[in-house]
Amino acid sequence: VQAGVAPPLRSDGRRVTLRLHVLVLVDGAKLRTFAHKGVVCVPHATPSDDDESPVDDRAALVSQLGRRRRPPVFVLSEAAADPGLLVDDADDGTALTNRVFDGCVDVARAVGAALARHAVTAAPGHRFAHLLGCDVMLDRATLLPKLLEVNAFPALGWGSMKAAPTALFEYLSLDFLDLAVLPALRPPADREERLGGFVAAPPPFPTMGGGPTVE
Repeated sequence: VQAGVAPPLRSDGRRVTLRLHVLVLVDGAKLRTFAHKGVVCVPHATPSDDDESPVDDRAALVSQLGRRRRPPVFVLSEAAADPGLLVDDADDGTALTNRVFDGCVDVARAVGAALARHAVTAAPGHRFAHLLGCDVMLDRATLLPKLLEVNAFPALGWGSMKAAPTALFEYLSLDFLDLAVLPALRPPADREERLGGFVAAPPPFPTMGGGPTVE
């Protein structure tokens, strides 16, 4: 059972969950993580108040009624121009989204810390990459991220992410190819990595007590 986030970030009275895509790239014994800028923001279907009681007792998240009433999902960058999408009464959208994404980079670093503790490596001369979908909620008072769940096979434009903009996943897929796949196919002299929408989340990784929590 996931721990609650209190008080959670809300928009229009609804909690907002973020879907962050984290690329794990391993070259031999070298492990790196990257956070993608295309963060998907998913408002919950039903508003709730400060004690987490639903304002409307009807179906919230899993029923067909809840799905019909769920507000549109949006990409974090949209909140730069309209910060009210993410935080009620916010003024500076650019500062807000930059701060939230900085927290997302810390989540990617925390994922790297968890993998490093398990000594995830590749054989010498080998390389592998894996794209993870991290579900994150933000503390309303501090905007610090709380990692709720890591999806090993995240939905890309289908399932829970069906309502997200298709262009986002095209962008994410191309960036994944540019950073994780194509460099291995190029001659050694032309293996410069192209980050695209990915941002490196380099070590030192945060400790369990200093950043987002990881189980």
